Amino acid sequence: EAQLADSRLSALRAQLHPHLLFNSLHAVASLVRETRNAEAVKLIADLGQLLRTVLDTNRVWHSVAEELALVRTFFDIQRVRFEDRLVTTIDVDPDVSNTLVPVLLIQPLVENALRHGLADKVGVGHVHVAVRRSPGHLTIRVEDDGVGIAQTSTPDASGTGLTNLQARLETLYEGHATMTTGPREGGGFIVTITLPWRNT
Repeated sequence: EAQLADSRLSALRAQLHPHLLFNSLHAVASLVRETRNAEAVKLIADLGQLLRTVLDTNRVWHSVAEELALVRTFFDIQRVRFEDRLVTTIDVDPDVSNTLVPVLLIQPLVENALRHGLADKVGVGHVHVAVRRSPGHLTIRVEDDGVGIAQTSTPDASGTGLTNLQARLETLYEGHATMTTGPREGGGFIVTITLPWRNT
């Protein structure tokens, strides 16, 4: 059963890699076409750092601080695409940095927000990430003020990332983690994940 769970997790993580790689390479290509060489070089370095983390299939868990570093790098890469149209905020309780979470927990959520929420939005879009501690639990919330599922032009508005993440949470936490999704008040989309507290 343990080997089956490990195989399933490896397959689910591998499913995320093409989406991440495609979106990042698209940003690099945009800089090269515009002969913004210095920025392209920095972006390639950021992409290398990102891929080193996500392709390390031996790691199932890492800290909140490591996951958020990965998210910040992803935001930096995507700003090439969105430019001034993207505003991001990350709000974290001070005592959660060393808490363990699954690798690629938050990154697929922000990728989903950009791809399905903000890509079709006219004007500036916001993505907000919050990580909070409550007794015995860790709560993660990712929200955007994009077009929302009802108006997105993407056929699968729920996104591969959400379906994939739900399956990984079920495997890792055996029913003790929850994920809720839905429209955000004022427009957009919100995802909330609640996990058992884990330090080791």
